[in-house]
Amino acid sequence: MNNDFDKELREMAKQSKVKESEELRDKIKITCNNLDCKKSGYKKHLSAAAVFIGVFVIVGVYLPTYANDTPIVKKVIEYFNGNNNAINEAYIENSYEEKNIIKAEGYTLEIESLYYDRSELSVFYKIRSEKPFDKNKEYDLAMEFKQDNEESILLRTTTFEFIDDYTMIIMASCTLASENYGELPEVLTGELTVGNLSILDYKDETIDLESVEINSKSIEISLDSKGIEVINKEIDKVVYLDGGYAKYIKSTISPTRINLELSRMGGDFFTDYLIEEYIWDSKKGALKELYNIGGGYYNSDNEYIITREFESPSEEGDLLLVPYIFTSGPYGNGDEGRATIKEYEFKEGETLDLGQYGTMEIEKIEYKENETIMTIKTTGLICFEPFLNTMLNDNDNKWYMPTAVINREVYGFLDMKADYVFEKMDSVKEYSLKVMEPNRIEIIEEEIINLRSYTTTKK
Repeated sequence: MNNDFDKELREMAKQSKVKESEELRDKIKITCNNLDCKKSGYKKHLSAAAVFIGVFVIVGVYLPTYANDTPIVKKVIEYFNGNNNAINEAYIENSYEEKNIIKAEGYTLEIESLYYDRSELSVFYKIRSEKPFDKNKEYDLAMEFKQDNEESILLRTTTFEFIDDYTMIIMASCTLASENYGELPEVLTGELTVGNLSILDYKDETIDLESVEINSKSIEISLDSKGIEVINKEIDKVVYLDGGYAKYIKSTISPTRINLELSRMGGDFFTDYLIEEYIWDSKKGALKELYNIGGGYYNSDNEYIITREFESPSEEGDLLLVPYIFTSGPYGNGDEGRATIKEYEFKEGETLDLGQYGTMEIEKIEYKENETIMTIKTTGLICFEPFLNTMLNDNDNKWYMPTAVINREVYGFLDMKADYVFEKMDSVKEYSLKVMEPNRIEIIEEEIINLRSYTTTKK
């Protein structure tokens, strides 16, 4: 077993600024365990889900994708756009300006705007510090929303970006889903309360926690979503295959995202197959998952329901829910596991044959002053997560993930090209791509679902 790969897996969570899904976190942890990694090597701060007014909440923070300038969220948008982390135009058109300034010892919190669409509640805000931020630490600001006498929704910051040494900006978002799959109220009223600021310092084996007390009055909000189009449709389809199943319950298409409610079951994780899914937009290509903190609840049938969130679709393209089956762990090489770790030379002009994942053609790599942009054409399943099921490393074993995906072109089903934006990389260094390929991973073609019409189509 490659010891360097072991170390890389343990450091993935620390290095990444990308919000990973619950499924990905599980894969990483299981992979580490089967490579004899220490449990303490994976130390992401996780938040719990909460229930209020019969509503289940998945809590998290993410940086979604595209927008123009507007006074409502101008300061936030300008920075995101300048760093290839733009915000969907729907936030601009439908956000409510909410100017609130909260003072704390050494810090000033500025709430910029709020967004609500009967599915999502988001808060745009900024934190200023009197002293320079330590960018090696994580900053977690607790927010609560409460309606009447019901339980509070707890939002915690797990992703943020620094504007400068003294300022960070954040978009905090939670997804609301009714337990009985009904729609949420058109007008959301209640109180938003800002909690303490937690500062986390990850050591080799421990986490140091500093808490800054923030004493502020609750902010009364009333958000009217009547003018926002949200499409809720029942799917009610179960996909069975080789000892596992996935039940697709409902989809919600809003101006900013797609929410997909589902349950799934596999047998023993180490022996059986699992079924998961992606969403393909015929105009936009592979839709990115918005990597929020995951969670779920049990419905009246004792099914554990989760919600997966994807970026907003095109206005008129086909939306194909693409189920696929793959061999579950453990990861290893050959007889050591049910997945194989392969390594490929990664450089401009190369076309990588990634087996069951498909192909990756590295058309162009531009090493710019502040960033690196790679133009890559993909075919097959690798279209969906070209740098999540893989690890892009330099010869010093530093791991890279793209900060944005722009300029997408779609040529056909699972055939696309895009520009992937990375942090500044060294053109002198050599790079490699490590792929964790299950013994079996394939699309269940006969079970593809068109989310626009909810008809099953074969591609």
